Amino acid sequence: MLANPPANQLRYTLFMLGNAIIVGVLLGMGITFSSPGIIALALAVLVSVILVWKNPVWGIVGFIALTATLLDSDVNPGVSLGFGHIYLSDIILLTMFWLIGWELFTRLEAKFVSTPLDIPLLVFVAVTFLSTILAMIKGAVSLKGALGPMRDVFSLTLFFAVTNLVKTDRQVKLLQGTIIAFACLVSIVMAAQYATGVELPFLAGRVEVLTTEGNTYTGITRIIPPGYSIIFVAFVTACSIWFFNTKYSNNLALALVISLTGAGVLLTFKRHFWGALVIIFLIMVLMSNRKEIQRILLRGFSAFAVMIVGLYFVMNYTGSAGSALVASSADRMFSLLRTDTYDDPNSSLRWRDFENQYAMRQFVSNPFIGIGLGTMYRPWVPDKDWSGFDGRRYIHSGFYWLLLRTGGIGFLSMLAMMTAVVARGFKYWRVVPNGVYVLGFTLAIVGMLIGNWVEPLISEWYWTGVTATLMGLNEIAFRSISPSNGD
Repeated sequence: MLANPPANQLRYTLFMLGNAIIVGVLLGMGITFSSPGIIALALAVLVSVILVWKNPVWGIVGFIALTATLLDSDVNPGVSLGFGHIYLSDIILLTMFWLIGWELFTRLEAKFVSTPLDIPLLVFVAVTFLSTILAMIKGAVSLKGALGPMRDVFSLTLFFAVTNLVKTDRQVKLLQGTIIAFACLVSIVMAAQYATGVELPFLAGRVEVLTTEGNTYTGITRIIPPGYSIIFVAFVTACSIWFFNTKYSNNLALALVISLTGAGVLLTFKRHFWGALVIIFLIMVLMSNRKEIQRILLRGFSAFAVMIVGLYFVMNYTGSAGSALVASSADRMFSLLRTDTYDDPNSSLRWRDFENQYAMRQFVSNPFIGIGLGTMYRPWVPDKDWSGFDGRRYIHSGFYWLLLRTGGIGFLSMLAMMTAVVARGFKYWRVVPNGVYVLGFTLAIVGMLIGNWVEPLISEWYWTGVTATLMGLNEIAFRSISPSNGD
């Protein structure tokens, strides 16, 4: 990618000198103060630069692997800097920005690749950081307490690395394929975790006994790993390919991907995922022509027939464990249709209403940029908080999170960006190469936004990097329409 000599030798030399000084200073500090951490940081910077230099996609793949697969954030390799930690994922992201700067600074013909999403994304990140800095100045949150949430939001800027560094069809296909492969891997490990149950938890994330509206299902394990985001993305994308690409009607590899990731989505027992899938399939039907509707219905009925056969096998040949899994899944799914779920103030959906009320009070007091990240927005509530859970900084609804943490400006900038993402995806997926991936990624983002009503997916560590990657890949696809990204 960077094999050609730089256009300006002086700029090239200055840039290389600056990078050599940074690595040299880090190594010198590590040796002087006998700090293995600083030495490790310098070496990590050096290795990251080499890998990203060789192929920037490896940087994006590495970032997703660290944040949205099988690894918890606690095991992300990092170095303590006193006021906080710098993690390998941070180094990878900063290295990719370094590479963008490298090209802009050393190549006269290089230009920053702009898209219609740039301004709303930058406004959102800037407002979020500004409100958080002001909160730190006021003493509402410490730097250490704010760094984690700031890191989560900053992960959205991975979008710029995707749009500026991924330049060839081969790189796009590698990134798309890696997302699918990661999702299949996570699904397989989830199945293994389900087989061992809660008695032997080895997978990062939540591994717990399933409970639905007060009913506990002993023997049914609910699994929510860090990679639950890419499982959902891969399942929706694979279904989009199956429904809208005639070449894959009898593709066994695609059938395996759908089966694995579908099982993964099931084992999360996330009702907002299941409900979102119903809405997504309805959108697929509504946007289809007659032939596509026939194909969707035919393949849908085929999948339903396979599911019936599978259920018969599970119910009759797996003993009580299989029957319990089917019964618990059905109860959790149909709880979405029961009025008690929406009317009972003690239901898992409604008991959170008090959070929204406190959030709105804070929004009224801080309407423009919110109260910042990591700050407490409500008092201790004895009936809601306990020794094992202090929810004064957490709010379930992602949309109330936006109003609370980033105010009206942040909320509107995120709304503008997501509206553009969805509108552009639905508008252009039929006219770009491999448009089924654009459709799948767009529908997955729609599903994320639906789930955002009950969980702050828009700001979660496991989602922000994945969302940024999906948006970036779609924008790359739109370049085939016109130099102005389809506008």
